[in-house]
Amino acid sequence: MNSQAKDLVDRGISAVALNSKGGNIEDLFEKANSSHVRLKYRVIFVSPEMALTRRFHQQVLQHKAFQNNCIEMVIDEPEAFVFYHRHIDSKEKLLIQEGLCSGSHRCVVATDALGMGMDFQNIKRVILWREPPSFLSLVQKIGRCVRRLSQCGEAIVLVTKSAYTQHLLNLETDGKEVNIEDDLDDDIIQEPIQAQIDRIEVIDWEDPEAEEVVQTIHEQVTLHPDPIQLAREEAAQEQANKKLEATAEKECYE
Repeated sequence: MNSQAKDLVDRGISAVALNSKGGNIEDLFEKANSSHVRLKYRVIFVSPEMALTRRFHQQVLQHKAFQNNCIEMVIDEPEAFVFYHRHIDSKEKLLIQEGLCSGSHRCVVATDALGMGMDFQNIKRVILWREPPSFLSLVQKIGRCVRRLSQCGEAIVLVTKSAYTQHLLNLETDGKEVNIEDDLDDDIIQEPIQAQIDRIEVIDWEDPEAEEVVQTIHEQVTLHPDPIQLAREEAAQEQANKKLEATAEKECYE
């Protein structure tokens, strides 16, 4: 990346690389006059790690000077990382399914729309965001991982600290639900759990890195409509239409 930026500079094109080895976000902009700020570089290379930080989103992507002057944003190997949900058309869904079968897609962020009635042999790891509603649902979701007996896959469930603590309390009370507050003692979290789980990762909402991950996921998810909210709106609209039809029929009979 640094060599690419240097090559462009040698050709007379202003460029900079933002990564762990160099580059400063504050140096991307310069004042053209007392009231106008502009980009200093024609080409900006950004590492994936830098692009995912909240600092880059706030100070660069949301900066008016960047938004007004950015002509094109190019993502290297975008075909390796795709989104699958019910709002994409059937042709795109088929392409993603073929990519999963062939192994050309390295990562697919998906809703439950992906996997139902499908058999993908090449999935090595399944990561679930927040705990499934039931054990059966958990088994169904992680069952999408490696389908060959000769291979070993990995399933990761990202849960909140309060949900994990609730799970521990439910075990201690023989499955009876106990309502708890979110601000629980960390000592409870550290108690061992006798379960056949290789590793348990608990999200600490006060951890800056966890906050950045949550913020990034939230920004990606909000790019698409919430399917649950859409379903509720459709159901409400359908119910309202039925009431109007019933009222119209009643008026006709009268």
